[in-house]
Amino acid sequence: MTGGRLHVAYATDGSVTLPAPPGRWEVVVSRGYEYEIVRQTIDVTAGAATRVDAVLDHVVDTTGVQCGDFHVHTWRSNDSGDETTQKLAQAVADGVELPGALGSRVRRGLHRRDRRARGRAYAAGFASIELTSMELWGHMGVFR
Repeated sequence: MTGGRLHVAYATDGSVTLPAPPGRWEVVVSRGYEYEIVRQTIDVTAGAATRVDAVLDHVVDTTGVQCGDFHVHTWRSNDSGDETTQKLAQAVADGVELPGALGSRVRRGLHRRDRRARGRAYAAGFASIELTSMELWGHMGVFR
């Protein structure tokens, strides 16, 4: 249990099935900053399925606005081991419509990296590359 969590799942289609040992568990369902978080305590019984229906209230109107994360690293970068499909699922689950993949060897957007990526209908990735200056402090993202 990493960080006190049994699972962290990114259900890009709104549904997920997760195994859990018998006992009492808190289920937390979220969908980014636009929606209220739902928390439910459930009792899991051995050999039985426990269903959690979570209706997330949309509380922040972002009509005409898109959310972007312009510094996303995947396994192609030295400082991340995350798969491209996982990063895209995380972006969609958190309401990020414009995830920009960065890294020392990334030249294409998240969508082109994996044609099987779930959530492609909800986010538009774009190509970028990260440049690091050895003479000046920091690094920068270059987008095309």
